[in-house]
Amino acid sequence: MSDQTALDIQNLYVERGGKPVLHDISMSFLPGEITALIGANGAGKSSTVLAAAGAIPLKSGQVLLEGTPISGLSADAIRRRGVALVPEGHNVLSTLSVLDNLRVAGSHLPAKHINAAVDRVLALFPELSSRLPIPAGALSGGQKQMVLIGQALISAPKFMLVDELSLGLAPTIVSRLAETLQELANEGMGILLIEQFTTLALKIAEHAHVMERGRVVFSGTSKELLADSSILHSAYLATG
Repeated sequence: MSDQTALDIQNLYVERGGKPVLHDISMSFLPGEITALIGANGAGKSSTVLAAAGAIPLKSGQVLLEGTPISGLSADAIRRRGVALVPEGHNVLSTLSVLDNLRVAGSHLPAKHINAAVDRVLALFPELSSRLPIPAGALSGGQKQMVLIGQALISAPKFMLVDELSLGLAPTIVSRLAETLQELANEGMGILLIEQFTTLALKIAEHAHVMERGRVVFSGTSKELLADSSILHSAYLATG
């Protein structure tokens, strides 16, 4: 029986372009914890979070939020239920201002709630305060990532799925963002983190799943994974 506070992925099978990319994937994420999802490029990590967020369809299996099925709902409906995706690639709405990028993520909310949510984002990322009027496309890569995390936070999610936190960013910015994720987890949010730097991911995550060729090959604590380097060695040598 699944934990009634968890985000549960159960027996997911997903095809992309007519080819299977996820094979019977099952994993669970708890509120107040960071969970790392690790594996080589092409292992199926992004497909897993996209499927959980409703961005790509499932062939079979289901996703449960606090015991209630959410698979089959639109990505927007899933976000409103409490599961927010921070996609890979720093793809902000380039021609809109930073403020409008944040506000558009709360277009379904009353104005007073949007304003309060934007204030919350700016409390987390004060670096954005002076940048609110400028086009988001003019931001640095780190600032764009802050905007994307901010967009996810606008609807006050219970779970946030972060795809490649550090991609293309300077180490000091990555450390800054990692601290923010830890702060959010301490406040009760569940976070699933895909991260290319395994050491960073396992440093801030309580639990970890390792994927290889569209399958989960390890699920356990970060400490257990760090104690057995052969698992990571195998996963990152895998191709297919």
